[in-house]
Amino acid sequence: MRAIACSLFLVALTACERTADDASSEHSIAQHAARLWGNVVIGHEVRALTECGTETGIWLTDRTNGDLAATYEGLATGPYEPVFMALEGRREPAPETGFGADYDGAFTVERVLRAEREGSGCALDLAGVLFRATGNEPSWQLTVRDDAVSFASMSAGTRQFDNPVLTQMEDAVRVRAGDDDLVVEIEDRRCTDSMSGSVYAQSAAVRLDGSVYRGCAVEGWPDAN
Repeated sequence: MRAIACSLFLVALTACERTADDASSEHSIAQHAARLWGNVVIGHEVRALTECGTETGIWLTDRTNGDLAATYEGLATGPYEPVFMALEGRREPAPETGFGADYDGAFTVERVLRAEREGSGCALDLAGVLFRATGNEPSWQLTVRDDAVSFASMSAGTRQFDNPVLTQMEDAVRVRAGDDDLVVEIEDRRCTDSMSGSVYAQSAAVRLDGSVYRGCAVEGWPDAN
């Protein structure tokens, strides 16, 4: 399993602790994989993504050991139905021959970060965000940025905590804020939203005021400010 740290922070041999500002600074110089998001269609003679806000068609090469196709098949309700996906991998030139030759470019998919048939899709703005997590029963939402963590739920209301501290572990990141009043663990483990069926690459557990909120998480684009 790939550690979350590989895509957000420089890989370290041992766990380390730093402020979110420090982590974001390291992330900006790390050579992480490229991200691509848009509507994916997979079927006979087609495996492509149309980038959000454009008509650009990108041919997809699957290096996820079948996870890309399985995720698509699990969400699509019919042949050639568009399914929103956020993907991680490498941009490539379009192939010179074959079905992919007619596309504007190619993308080698190494990981599916997020996939959904119903939801915010392209409209979800993750610029400047380290992580975003959501859950149900009760409905809650968490956003982790460089300088603050915001949490909102039906039961706890809206709370904000400044100057979060991030601890990098092998396959997880722990976020602490407010003198440990808030503790968040983002684990590199596939998660499916219990209501929408949307798929995420990470799971989240939030501990606040004696309550534990569990749900799914996605990495943001902290360099996109």
